[in-house]
Amino acid sequence: MIISCPACNTRYLVPDTAVGPTGRQVRCANCRNSWFQEPPELDLAQTAAPPTAPVPAALPNPVVAPPPAPSMPEPEVVANYGGDAATTPDPVTTSIAHRRPRRNTTKLFTIMAAIIALLLLAAIGAVFAIGPDMLAKTVGITPAPEPLFIKMTRNPDRRETASGNELLVVAGRIVNPTQTTQTVRDIRAELRDTQGKTVYSWTITRPVATIPAGGSADFDSAAVDIPRGAKNLHLSFVGPTGD
Repeated sequence: MIISCPACNTRYLVPDTAVGPTGRQVRCANCRNSWFQEPPELDLAQTAAPPTAPVPAALPNPVVAPPPAPSMPEPEVVANYGGDAATTPDPVTTSIAHRRPRRNTTKLFTIMAAIIALLLLAAIGAVFAIGPDMLAKTVGITPAPEPLFIKMTRNPDRRETASGNELLVVAGRIVNPTQTTQTVRDIRAELRDTQGKTVYSWTITRPVATIPAGGSADFDSAAVDIPRGAKNLHLSFVGPTGD
């Protein structure tokens, strides 16, 4: 609401709640005039209670028609002319599987084990009766020839040269104990320490290409700069691939 000072006509905008419904004493901030301010007039149109809506009358409950009764199927009439009214039941088919007799696997294994045992006993008896060599000749088996072997003809000679180097001289023989000529391969010489580790090695060229049955061939070789830790000499044939 807007109030005006009656002395200096200064106007003020104040809320309605500041004056109250019964009015109050106020003072002008400009001229210090004091007067009693009446409350604002009420708007009867706004304060009147809104009319209430009429309550509609209760509607009658709807009448629900009962559900139609389910239609019953008409009975089927079956006429039987010139025959028996009783029906013959359907035949029942039974599947009969042919059962094979079960084999006794334990009995078969027992028979096989007995046959194998008899064959082994017969073979052992033949070996003791005629000897392994005669048995091999009888069945046409040729025994594999024994390989060539190497033997030392004298102890390795280890000496120190005038230049202070270690020199080792090795001499031995290749023997063919078989009944056929054998091909000779090169010899690999290895010097090993006390723990069996190879510390020095070299290859000794074969003295001959082949050795006849029951024959032999001598060889000798020398190596210099022998390590002082070398204690044992090991000789073997070089493999077919050179290793």
